[in-house]
Amino acid sequence: MKRADILRKFDEIVSFAEIERFLDPPVKRYSSGMYTRLAFAVAAHLEPEILVVDEVLAVGDARFQKKCLGKMDEVAQAGRTILFVSHNLTAISRLCRRAIWIDGGRISRAGDSDEVIKAYLSEETSQVPERQWAFPGDAPGDDRIRLIGARVLQLDRVTSVVDINTSAQVQIDFQVLRPAENLIPGINLYDSSGLCLFASCDWQPNSLRPDRYRTTVAIPPYLLAEGRISVLVQLVFYEPDIQSVVVPSVIAFDAVDSDDPLAVRGAYQGFWPGAVRPRLTWTGPTTLA
Repeated sequence: MKRADILRKFDEIVSFAEIERFLDPPVKRYSSGMYTRLAFAVAAHLEPEILVVDEVLAVGDARFQKKCLGKMDEVAQAGRTILFVSHNLTAISRLCRRAIWIDGGRISRAGDSDEVIKAYLSEETSQVPERQWAFPGDAPGDDRIRLIGARVLQLDRVTSVVDINTSAQVQIDFQVLRPAENLIPGINLYDSSGLCLFASCDWQPNSLRPDRYRTTVAIPPYLLAEGRISVLVQLVFYEPDIQSVVVPSVIAFDAVDSDDPLAVRGAYQGFWPGAVRPRLTWTGPTTLA
């Protein structure tokens, strides 16, 4: 950077890095976070044809991370190239049209960013999006009911990666071995920490003769937060209290946030808190009388 460029952009760089109060101490006394802030600010104002950014989002608070992403988007919109190296899959999905998955120093996959992210998650996680038992005798249950299959679907396909901005479904297959009254299918969803996100049961009265059945529950869009989610499946009776099937972690999947115009996080790129992510209705602002 030429001295004239530095002088011309000095105030802008300092303001972006948010180090106005720390101009007098030498840079060697800066914390790693402050140093990285300054480095990114300088790089972003160089106006290079190619900007290489390696894990800049690993430092700084959420507000500064958002600012960095906004600046990178601004650079990209100006027609310049950004090579963004990161494990922040949401940021990659929102910022990059194309992605390269590097595994052990080799290119494992390259192409559309959303497709590469889905392939990466499917490979790197141990989710089981579908479980089936071929023989009822091996299946969970008792002399009344046996769980013979469960799966998570989105867009009519079994998947281990669910877009939280699109409806998904959990299907439960079971076999009734003798006449049953008022069977209650249900699911509990848990995050990676073991927290129960929510539970849902079908309380509709029923009378089932011996046969194989399937029940489906829809998970609405704009509800789940990102992360790994496991599903407990249960087949129980209300009266008397008979728990024929209660099986934790029957199936599991990764919930990811896509670049949806109605996404709860909006244009914000950084960490979004919460165990769930419902899309609430806002009104206003209106003037006060």
